[in-house]
Amino acid sequence: LQPGSKIKELGRTVGEELLKVHVNYAPLLMKLAGSLHGAVHITGGGFWGNIPRVVPEGLQARIHRGSWPVSPVFQFLQEKGRISEREMFEVFNMGAGMILVADRGEEGSVMRKIRSGGFEPHLIGEIVDGQSENVKLVD
Repeated sequence: LQPGSKIKELGRTVGEELLKVHVNYAPLLMKLAGSLHGAVHITGGGFWGNIPRVVPEGLQARIHRGSWPVSPVFQFLQEKGRISEREMFEVFNMGAGMILVADRGEEGSVMRKIRSGGFEPHLIGEIVDGQSENVKLVD
């Protein structure tokens, strides 16, 4: 593929997709200061490389597949590259660029603040006790 190659599934060229502006989460995080237990910017290393940084030993982040929209670019890469689901989540953010951890019962308040900051939040999981794996994808 060349930078000018149009990718039907994405509705844009390879170059346009690669040059999309990175989301700046700093203003949102400042607005949420004091409301969170943790924030994880899902960059290189994907879910398994980043989420464990805010999950204490003996706890598990249980992430529900299908609870947020996966960007078409990830579906395209997985299909064309014949990449396993596990590897996709290990390498990419799968459309979940920032994951926030808040108290149970506070998610409504946090989600309202996120919406007022111009983002569309998704409740994608929970932290549970007594698990050996720090991150687990569940249906």
